[in-house]
Amino acid sequence: MPPCYCRTYSCNGATQAKSTRKDHLRKDEAADRAAALAALIAQNSRAATSSSAIPPSHPVQASLGQEDRAQDFLSSDSTHTFQDPPSPLERGMSAAEQHAERDARLEAEERGRAHIARARASDNAPTAEDDIGSPADEDDEEDEIEEREGEGGAGSDASIARTPPTRPEPPTSAGRDQPSERITCDPRYPGENDVDPFMPKEATTQARESLSPQGSGGERARYLLYLFVAWLHTQSKVAFKACAAALIVIAQIVVLAGGTFEDVRSPFRSLPSVLNALNIEPEFSVLPTCPKCLEPHPADHPRTGDLSVCARCRTPLFQSKRRHNQHRAADSKVHQPALQFPHKSIESQLRNIIPHVEDDLDAWRRKERTAGKYIDGFDGRIPCTLAAPNGVPGPFFVNPLPASVDGSAPELRIGLTGGLDWFSYLRSLISASHSSGPISFNIINLLDPQRYRVMNLVIGGILPGPKEQNTDEVQRFMRIFVNELLRLWQDGFVMETPRYPGGRLVRVILICIICDKPAAHKVGGFGSHSHTFFCTRCWIRQSDKATAAAFRAGAFAPRSHEEHVRLMQEYARCASQTARDEFVKKYATRWSELARLPYFDICRMIVIDPMHNLLLGLVKTHFYHIWVQLKVLRKTKELRRFHDILSQMQIPGYLGRLPSLMGIPAGGSLTADQWLIAALIVLPIALPQIWDEYCTGDPEIVRLQRMKDFEALAEKQKAARAAARKEREAAKVAASANVRQSTRVRKKTKRAQWVDDVPEEDRAYDEAHGEEGAREITRDIYAEEEGSADEDDQRAHPNLHPDDPANFAKLTEFLVLVLGDEVTDAEIDKADRLIREYCSELIHLYGPDIIRPNHHYSTYVAECMRDFGPLRNFWTFLFERINKILKSYNSANHSGGELEVSFFREFHRTVQQSRALATARLSGDPCIALSVDAMYLATADDRGTVQALSREMDEQAEDGGVIYALSMRSVKGVLMPDLYSQVLAHLQLRLPVSVRSDIVLGPATALRREVTFFDYAVIFQRRYWASSRTNSRANALIAVAAEHGQYTVGELTTIIGISQPELPLIRLGHVRWLVRAPADVSTDSRWKAILNYRVCLWLPDEYAAETSLIQLDEILGHVVITDARVDGVRRWVSIIATRNGSFRTGAV
Repeated sequence: MPPCYCRTYSCNGATQAKSTRKDHLRKDEAADRAAALAALIAQNSRAATSSSAIPPSHPVQASLGQEDRAQDFLSSDSTHTFQDPPSPLERGMSAAEQHAERDARLEAEERGRAHIARARASDNAPTAEDDIGSPADEDDEEDEIEEREGEGGAGSDASIARTPPTRPEPPTSAGRDQPSERITCDPRYPGENDVDPFMPKEATTQARESLSPQGSGGERARYLLYLFVAWLHTQSKVAFKACAAALIVIAQIVVLAGGTFEDVRSPFRSLPSVLNALNIEPEFSVLPTCPKCLEPHPADHPRTGDLSVCARCRTPLFQSKRRHNQHRAADSKVHQPALQFPHKSIESQLRNIIPHVEDDLDAWRRKERTAGKYIDGFDGRIPCTLAAPNGVPGPFFVNPLPASVDGSAPELRIGLTGGLDWFSYLRSLISASHSSGPISFNIINLLDPQRYRVMNLVIGGILPGPKEQNTDEVQRFMRIFVNELLRLWQDGFVMETPRYPGGRLVRVILICIICDKPAAHKVGGFGSHSHTFFCTRCWIRQSDKATAAAFRAGAFAPRSHEEHVRLMQEYARCASQTARDEFVKKYATRWSELARLPYFDICRMIVIDPMHNLLLGLVKTHFYHIWVQLKVLRKTKELRRFHDILSQMQIPGYLGRLPSLMGIPAGGSLTADQWLIAALIVLPIALPQIWDEYCTGDPEIVRLQRMKDFEALAEKQKAARAAARKEREAAKVAASANVRQSTRVRKKTKRAQWVDDVPEEDRAYDEAHGEEGAREITRDIYAEEEGSADEDDQRAHPNLHPDDPANFAKLTEFLVLVLGDEVTDAEIDKADRLIREYCSELIHLYGPDIIRPNHHYSTYVAECMRDFGPLRNFWTFLFERINKILKSYNSANHSGGELEVSFFREFHRTVQQSRALATARLSGDPCIALSVDAMYLATADDRGTVQALSREMDEQAEDGGVIYALSMRSVKGVLMPDLYSQVLAHLQLRLPVSVRSDIVLGPATALRREVTFFDYAVIFQRRYWASSRTNSRANALIAVAAEHGQYTVGELTTIIGISQPELPLIRLGHVRWLVRAPADVSTDSRWKAILNYRVCLWLPDEYAAETSLIQLDEILGHVVITDARVDGVRRWVSIIATRNGSFRTGAV
């Protein structure tokens, strides 16, 4: 137990329980605030007689009034509602009057700072944490929740027998049932958004003019030189000085070889000039941020003088550093922000994107819509009903747009989805982990192939590390984006476009925010994901998440946006951080800037990312945390058999690969994409084999025995953690007793102050809850100890239950339904039923202790699909890949936000350079195109970089949306006699013209034997290879459409192209078919439940005697085939291989 040095009870270093010590410290803080308040009131009363008085609207004066009201709240458990002052727009003020008012307010604040400075000189002065709080405050809340839930937690008999509770009674306030007025700011900071301090002083201009690969030979040579040197820096990390040397040397080589640059200007001799000339160097703002309270300030904030401090806590924002410039004086210094936040406005990025995709942004209007069918996000309920700004008729996405009265260009309306996802970065081998938080946006108007191209992404900023921000701190950064989103929705911006050179009004709206569950709670102002009320959609309790009611529709009172906004305002109006902490513990609500968007429903439009929830949540939990860590699959028996099956399975290349030792540390961690492949393809084939071989014994005895083993293992792990904690504490006490203490005061260096030192209580919280901030890092309570993996074979009894495969099959079928490119209401209803049955059966099969919040969140996937359309419209696959790319950059061990600025600059710089490469490749100049191909080839193996991601997206875009295309690589050849006869008979039946053999005379057109053999064909964005042209048989196994919505399976051996002047263009595929095996398996076989429309049996190594020719557009998808023993007989087992599960016909 930690020592306590409180003043209230004079513990004087006596050891106390952690909860007792926190209570003592909080009472000390309350006493300190009371003393500081008394001093402020006394000073205020003395100042009232002077000429300089604090205006009533000043934050200090507001806080004085709120302090008294907070005491009423703490004593009577109620708060009061205050009327916000009217905004300048409501008062009809002009822009000049608004600026004058702002200047007057700033002067009043300066006068008030004198009073604050005298108050803060006292030791009892309130700290910045009283205003915004710190991450530790949220941890304190979760620790106390854990203590309260300890006696009646999930899985106990008491919790199972309980009746699902209703939501907590909201705090009473005058007029709380009245319609709420439009919210313009955080109630703690009235008037702060009357004039947006982050709005650019001048209108955003169009993209800068850059060099083009056109013109004379000298101009094109100079362009190619610049492009090559820029590529050396962005892709190969060549230093600036080395790039400058390359510019000079290559130019001199051209001159020595007899070339000349006389017809153009001499080439630049520095890399910055090159980057600017190619429009590669990005333009963005670096906002100075308070290192203490994390309040961002405008980029033009004064860097010197009395105003160069934080407007909230008066902490200096800038630090003086020596200028690293050889052309400046040695003593020249520059004032840099102590903490930096890189930011680029949404408008400026859209101005660069729109000219390239203007027509595609309105393509959704031309699609045919069917009631009850969802093909994209615009079929969802929320995009269809989002409100337009005041004075604009109809909903925001009205279709068609009403004709303009004055004949002006029609508006362009764009929908965005946003995401916030922290990632950890290891700055060096000796430094602690560093967490950064990119804020990204995605344009839903675009089709998938264009939406996920890097050049069409909008990355607004990166929250600075080294630690993740708490909820209130995140909102201060979100304020910047909400201000702009509000302006883009209400007023929009006008820009010249290729279709409308005279200008076109563009409006933007935020469709939803998609995050993993911890980040979603922070952005939306919900209580922590470990709070008693952990769900963002209803008022379920932690103690009820493992009951049958948790998976029954309507069992708990739903959250509503109106109620959530009222609670947020009550939270913000609490007088101190202590009062706010108490409020959060009771109502699970904090302030969120998104409440200021009039159209945004926080409870429905904050979405728990399906990628994290379903794949990294449900699938990973089921296979790894339950089956592997709880030793349902024993390491040397069932798990080893699984690895054998996995090693024999051949999967098409575009789906990727799974680790051969999946499930053990040597196999590494899996990405969400790999968990998806495991759930849809690998496990449906592997599970029946393993359960047929190892599932023995009475099912009920096995179920009860393994639940008993789970409980025993949980107790063992709990005891081991307690013993390890006591051992660490004893070691610390012994070390402190034996080491002579130094009396010298040691001051941390500036770099050491930024080291992410995790407190012991925070580490204990992470171990208990399995989550670190907003990162999807889980640590199960049944985590396997080192050296204990081999103990599983010592148990004589197996742990497999015969209902396990059927239970997991429901999860697989659910994923197949929700991951389709299109989905109907009937399929959503079926998916909703499957996921609820799956989660309920988990409690019966494995016990309540394995249930996590993810299982409850998954029951809202169906509602989210009705709100936003198919699942691909609201998941964060690309955002996660961007995080991986950002982590791949080489960077020095910077701090103070410099690391995030480097990430931000390098990402946008490389994206711009990728755009330049793509433009140059399409210029039509063969020399430039050959050079660009050489650059692509040199970086073909560099995975995890922006260049590779951009190239991959370009390749997908070449296939994206393409219904039918053939490879560029091919060979000329002659048809063999049997194949020639087959092709001739096929054409004679299908062509409207007469065709004859070339050895037969007659008036019909003779079919030539010379044809073209192609490597692959692109059908619906997938590449299907001919087995005669590739070494991978997996890429040539296909499913082909048959009658009555069925399919059959075969091997695509040849892709034939026939081009004759007398005949139309002909493209055929030659296929040899597999032979169907009898599907009559024994009733007790695990294959009985898994054999359906996706899994089929075939005779091994046998093909039908007759081959066939098919039209290439008859191909439905790839097929995965592997050997298996079904009822003791060897068979080929096939399963449709799709990443999204959109193929749902049956096999024949």
